[in-house]
Amino acid sequence: MIAYVDEFGNITDTPPEPQKKEKVMLESILISTPKKEEEEYIPLSGKVDFFNTNRGFGFIKKANSGEKYFFHINNAFASIEEGNTVTFDLERGKMGMNAVNIAILE
Repeated sequence: MIAYVDEFGNITDTPPEPQKKEKVMLESILISTPKKEEEEYIPLSGKVDFFNTNRGFGFIKKANSGEKYFFHINNAFASIEEGNTVTFDLERGKMGMNAVNIAILE
């Protein structure tokens, strides 16, 4: 079976009438993808909401949304404490998004 598309975009089994065909110039068809503009890198900021020094993990609460992200001491400075204001990046982990590249702000 051969399928055709009519002038309204509907699929049909009857071929279009030759007098209704519209000629399209190849040059009038534009195919392109806009260039991706470079975005300025802005690290996320927040506060250390919880930190367990014995186990080496904690949570950072994002400043403007209140979302919490897990982090491990391997991704932060050893001097990190609860209440520190920090900047961080996000990375997908096994259980969700994790905070990485953590830096303490003065």
